[in-house]
Amino acid sequence: MKKIFFFGFLLFFFNFSNAQIFSFKLGAKVGLSSSDLKVNDAVNYTSWKNAASGDPKLGFHLGGFARLTILGIYLQPELLFTHTKGDIIQNNKSNLQKFNKLDMPIIFGYKILFFRIGAGPVASLIINSNSNLSYEENKKDIVWSYQAGIGIDILKKITLDLRYEGGLSNIYDGVTIAGKKYKYDVKNNQWLFSIGLIF
Repeated sequence: MKKIFFFGFLLFFFNFSNAQIFSFKLGAKVGLSSSDLKVNDAVNYTSWKNAASGDPKLGFHLGGFARLTILGIYLQPELLFTHTKGDIIQNNKSNLQKFNKLDMPIIFGYKILFFRIGAGPVASLIINSNSNLSYEENKKDIVWSYQAGIGIDILKKITLDLRYEGGLSNIYDGVTIAGKKYKYDVKNNQWLFSIGLIF
């Protein structure tokens, strides 16, 4: 145990002694995602009682970021256009839903040499969406989630990131069927891989 603590101290000291006291960088990134819609509480309506999550779907994201680093601790706000999809299975029928969003993650983390680890909240503004459901969905304008993951910087110019995003708030306020509003507890979860360029 002492050896582990000693090694950890040496790694921290080496990183501290080689880190810039302060740096501010801008960059652009693009990537792919594997997303799904997690049905936590299906609509209490005869044809919806057996609603369930479908298979993950491929999406994409692109945008920019800023990174402020002080002694290895960094803050990275991002602004991304994101396209995600998700399936809800209802009565053995696939109901594909698509979302175009403006995502605003704020990642707090620590950088050791070229390796980064971080996490933070994400606010998502839903620009538009569509689905093949026959009912009126009461979509929210803004939903909240979190991201956590790892990343590496290559030659101080190229960034690679792998993150998991978990939904904190429902995408819908509910669904309206025959003029009556029902609860519709659905969250969007996804894995994201991105490559970026630091200017």
